[in-house]
Amino acid sequence: MSERAKLFNYIALPILLIVDIVYMILSGLWLKGVTSFIFVIIGVVNLLLAQKEGSGKSNFKYLMCIGLFICFVADIILNIWFMIGAIIFAVGHIFYFVAYLTLCKFSWKDIVCGLCVAVPSVLVLVLYPFDYQGMFPVIVIYAMIISFMVGKAISLALFSEISKVSKTLILTGSILFFLSDLALLFCMFGNGGVVADNICLLTYYPGQGLLACSVYFTGNKKQEMISSEK
Repeated sequence: MSERAKLFNYIALPILLIVDIVYMILSGLWLKGVTSFIFVIIGVVNLLLAQKEGSGKSNFKYLMCIGLFICFVADIILNIWFMIGAIIFAVGHIFYFVAYLTLCKFSWKDIVCGLCVAVPSVLVLVLYPFDYQGMFPVIVIYAMIISFMVGKAISLALFSEISKVSKTLILTGSILFFLSDLALLFCMFGNGGVVADNICLLTYYPGQGLLACSVYFTGNKKQEMISSEK
């Protein structure tokens, strides 16, 4: 990791967390947009740093940046029209999933890991008395998409040959994203109140920040050389 990249990420992530806390206190759609845009900036700068050091063959970094931008848009739309925002978020998860596939091809292990997340997720949706307000089909489909995205992240962590840093960033970021959506579910449809809302915000933005950092670690030639040596 170059000193420039290290310095940027060590500064950018705390800034994202600070702005996240400020947003939790002050709220406001404009501040939410600023907070979301920060993780997009982190992703883009890491993309440029990776490019400068020598890009590898993987399209991971490009797909991740597209996914980050889609989630930024979804984050804004979610406050205006929840269902459309959820659909856009689902598209972002698909881009993350495809990005993960560039690191390790799809296999039966991904299906097993995905089902390990999807089955309990769907059971929670079915058994807990949520008031879905007619959006149950959309939420179930969304849950399946994010479950298999997280499942692929678990599969990468367990079975792929990418670097340990990349595995940690991708897995932790994906799980935090999943937990934020679970908290949002309780906040929107399960009377989770302020606690669920705070958990959602405290997991979502750090999760996206870690995924944005993975753009550098998994998208430059030095990291790919580390992986190939294992």
